[in-house]
Amino acid sequence: MAPDVTDGTVCGVDALLKTWALQSLCYDKIDLQPVRLENGPGNALVATTKGTLVINENTLRNAFPNLVSDGRLATLLDKMLGQQLELRGSVQFDWDSASARVTSIVCKADILTPLLRLLGSLDAVAYVFDNARLTPEGRLAPNESIRVT
Repeated sequence: MAPDVTDGTVCGVDALLKTWALQSLCYDKIDLQPVRLENGPGNALVATTKGTLVINENTLRNAFPNLVSDGRLATLLDKMLGQQLELRGSVQFDWDSASARVTSIVCKADILTPLLRLLGSLDAVAYVFDNARLTPEGRLAPNESIRVT
């Protein structure tokens, strides 16, 4: 990887590894598999992925602390806890031919669509992502950090 590799939010190998470590706290039980590899724009390689995510207490505490801290949301939490979401996504690797290194790794996983199926309304999904640490694309929200508990 290039020393200034980015995921579109952070820059540098150490920052990227820290972001991945923080995201892994949100995805305690996740299984992502490559489906297809394609040439992307420029010198990019795009891996299309599918997988499953089981929503457990770690997912709720680390990804959606806004829900856990709001005692009025027991019904919403009960709907989510223990559910398995089917995820579709992609990982794009940008390659710099001059340095022969990866300059960008952007991972995206559609969490919004399976949550909409599970919760049944856009209002509920919007509430889940309001002040969440993860975006609907499964990425760490900008300027977010997650404490290891």
